[in-house]
Amino acid sequence: DAEEMLATIARYVRLFNVLLYASVTTRFAPLKTPSGLSRLVKNGHLTADEKEALLQSSLGHNIVLEWIFTLLNSAVADGRLGGGS
Repeated sequence: DAEEMLATIARYVRLFNVLLYASVTTRFAPLKTPSGLSRLVKNGHLTADEKEALLQSSLGHNIVLEWIFTLLNSAVADGRLGGGS
């Protein structure tokens, strides 16, 4: 469903921003720790699977961009986006 996909992309964009700030500021740095990520899961900003992917990835917050691009490519391929009329 296109609306669900767009809601997920919006969540990913917000998550990317939070994690970017966490990587460049001391104020938000605790959010990129395992306990900070757990808090994001608890508050619904991140799923448990996404948290594990972040912890296992060497890409840091940039993995979220990969998720966004993968989802967009999938949506274009299956017609949820760019389908025309």
